[in-house]
Amino acid sequence: MNNQTPRQWFVDALQRELGVTENDSDRMWELLSAFVQQQLKSEYPDSSFAAVVFDGADGEVIGLEIYE
Repeated sequence: MNNQTPRQWFVDALQRELGVTENDSDRMWELLSAFVQQQLKSEYPDSSFAAVVFDGADGEVIGLEIYE
């Protein structure tokens, strides 16, 4: 089983597949995170957490609340 986080996988893939530097791949992750948070606050202003749904098409960001 792969124990990488999504961030680790994304950064590693950018470096491995596209030859992106470590600093640039970290920056791309930051930009993706910022986009997801912007979508969350725009479409789900009351939600605390964002999830990215990979639907086989364009995907979407949805808002979540965690309940115990």
